[in-house]
Amino acid sequence: MFRNRPIVFHLAALVLCAMIPLLGVIAYVVYDRMLTDMERTTAEVAGVAASTADETEQLLLHARRLLSLLAARPQVRALDPSRCDHLLVEMHGYLPQLTNLATFDVSGHPVCTALAPGATAPEDGPVYDMPAVAARQFAIATPAIGHTSKKWIASLELPLLDASGGVSGVVGIALDLAKFSQFRYANSLPSAGVIAIVDENHEVIARSVQPEKWIGRQMPAFQLHHVFDSEQGVKRVLDGDGVERICGFRRVAGTNWYATASIPVEDVLAPAVHNAKISITLVLAAAALAAALCAILARRISVPVKFIAEATRQAGAGNLELRIEPGGPREIAGVAAEFNRMLANRRQAESALHDREEYFRTLLAELHIGVLVQNSAAAIVSSNRSALELLGLSDEQILGKTSFDPEWNVVREDGTPFPASQHPVPQSIATGRPVRNVVMGVYRPATRERIWLEVNAIPLFDADNAVKQVICTFSDLTERRLSQQRRRDYAGQLQSLLRRLMELQEQERRYLGRELHDRIGTNLSALLLSLGILRTRMSPESMQELGPRISDLETLLRETIVHVKDVLADVHPPALSELGLMAALSHYVRSLATRSGLRIEIEGKEPTPRLPEFVEIALFRIAQEALNNASKHARASVILVSVNIAAGQLVLTVADDGAGFDSASLPPDASGIGLPTMRERALAISAKLAIVTAVGEGTSVVVKLQVPAAPVVHP
Repeated sequence: MFRNRPIVFHLAALVLCAMIPLLGVIAYVVYDRMLTDMERTTAEVAGVAASTADETEQLLLHARRLLSLLAARPQVRALDPSRCDHLLVEMHGYLPQLTNLATFDVSGHPVCTALAPGATAPEDGPVYDMPAVAARQFAIATPAIGHTSKKWIASLELPLLDASGGVSGVVGIALDLAKFSQFRYANSLPSAGVIAIVDENHEVIARSVQPEKWIGRQMPAFQLHHVFDSEQGVKRVLDGDGVERICGFRRVAGTNWYATASIPVEDVLAPAVHNAKISITLVLAAAALAAALCAILARRISVPVKFIAEATRQAGAGNLELRIEPGGPREIAGVAAEFNRMLANRRQAESALHDREEYFRTLLAELHIGVLVQNSAAAIVSSNRSALELLGLSDEQILGKTSFDPEWNVVREDGTPFPASQHPVPQSIATGRPVRNVVMGVYRPATRERIWLEVNAIPLFDADNAVKQVICTFSDLTERRLSQQRRRDYAGQLQSLLRRLMELQEQERRYLGRELHDRIGTNLSALLLSLGILRTRMSPESMQELGPRISDLETLLRETIVHVKDVLADVHPPALSELGLMAALSHYVRSLATRSGLRIEIEGKEPTPRLPEFVEIALFRIAQEALNNASKHARASVILVSVNIAAGQLVLTVADDGAGFDSASLPPDASGIGLPTMRERALAISAKLAIVTAVGEGTSVVVKLQVPAAPVVHP
């Protein structure tokens, strides 16, 4: 935009830039004036809205007092049209905004009115929705058009109670909303200011300007801008006539009405906008004068500047020995001196740059990681010694090659082919972004073996922000991968040993359970049966002497049989093999709850399909150990066991609300609470076990295990 422009243009632009701060100051002053006017208007509309709300509250208070006075009179409560209270007529002019006083029965039919005492229909009675009947207190009915006057009115009602305390009718006042719109504080606003009463449904109740047009209309802009989301405040909204206004509002106490006062934003900002126009006109005139002065100045300095421009062109062509001695003003001479100094500094900088390039070239050659420099076509143009050694090539062999040369047979970590377009260098060229930590398997033809490299690619850009070269660095991961594989093999062997050890333990438990059941359990049952036979064959005298002891022996034998059954269930629960994990846990939870007296709950459902037997056994034993710990050590009142399956993961949780403990102070083996055993069982089935606890916050034992997804059943 500014190329090949004469100096007068640039001087004019400089003057224009100098004028910008002045424009900024003017803008700030105007903006500050606008803010001041807005703050003043905000305070003004908020104050008028509050005063209008107070005025409305006083009007409603007087009306309520009047209604209370009337409701206390027997003739009013009698609701007899043949003997209406004369006070209805006498109190009719008590408030100028009131058009009628009337009483109604509970069905909404008028009884007595001030306009036509004893008549069957009022001249200007309240609307007949009778909200005071349901509220049993002072209420304001929805605004409506009067039956005779055809004017908008709002009915202020108070229920009439009979001797039993029930509502027998209401006494009401018809509020003329047109007169109500003649607000006391309307003259305190500018000519375009508006005071209005709007209910929480954004319907106009009263308005100081054109009330007949606006009363009963909805104000959708109020609802759109959530004007009444607080008791009071100030917001900018569009009025129903499309004018943006600063609107202050406050709720009228005891009602769903809001008093609002608003002033058009355009009227508020008009003085500041007028001053801004005058200021901008003056600034433009000053800018025109400054531009004329720039033209005169440009003529005096253009010749020596052209001479300096020619000298600069020659220096750019490589003539660093050039010296200039231009004429012209002192400032131009200063520029010439600085130009000569710049040429001297450039000669020194080029010499230092050459030395630095030699330093980095030597450093690159001695790095222990491979470094390749590849052009925008991914061809190798330079390499260091480590790169040649890792790839088994000479400098002549590697130049011009690419990473996707077929003889390198590049593969991914999982052994699958690595597409050329996804190699780090082509990816960096295509995206213009660094590509880091990519693991690649590269075949070395010279040694006929595959090495594993961790590769990074960093793009370099030219002046047009296009990738001109890519620096590719890589390090040897072969030994590290071998070590990782050995660790994985060891972990697999350890897991197999743990699984075999648990299988042997379960076999021993089954054998011990059979022995307890077949020998001890049978003998105990036989002994209990023999005692029963002995009891039947004893003489009454012997029975009197030995009966209590036999009863004690029978009780002891029954308790022993129960204990043996509990031991059998702990050693190997039969429900685990026959019904599955949830059934076994449910049986054990009921047994433990009976023995310990604790409240133990279980939730979840049986995994589908069933888990392998050794997995069910491991999960059951972990839950069994956690439940025993909670019942013995946690001092808990409630224990929850849950089995949940979601997104291919089974989560077994045993949580209590007990005392908890400090997990940091737990000894490494934690053999007292069976933690090593639980961890070994989790490791044997490739599950993750976590203990979540804190002092005073209970303990949760959580086991997470990846499981096959449940089969999808199609209807």
